Amino acid sequence: MAATGPTQIENRPPHKTVQQWTGLVHSDNPDGFLLAGTQGAIGFMQATGDFGSGAMTIQVSGDGTNWYNLKDADGNNFSLSAAGTVEFSTGALYIRPGPLTGGSAGDVDVIFVFSG
Repeated sequence: MAATGPTQIENRPPHKTVQQWTGLVHSDNPDGFLLAGTQGAIGFMQATGDFGSGAMTIQVSGDGTNWYNLKDADGNNFSLSAAGTVEFSTGALYIRPGPLTGGSAGDVDVIFVFSG
């Protein structure tokens, strides 16, 4: 499994940070991004590309090692199975696009925009 790290593509302190992961496939476990600040983050995820038959979640962590799916207020995973966007908030320390699940193939690019 390849570890794929984010690339900062834009930074507009103190309000917006944009991180990008490119070429994610089903065998990847993307590296996380350390969220700055003490107030948590309000975020936006945009994913484009070929999801194959899979889906992508957003994962969060308090230690950068143990990852869990980010859930909405109803307890459902934030998830995309085709190109689209998701808006969320979190108080986690680390965040990443979850690995593509449920199939093979795939080639997805993800952008996270953070405010907070």
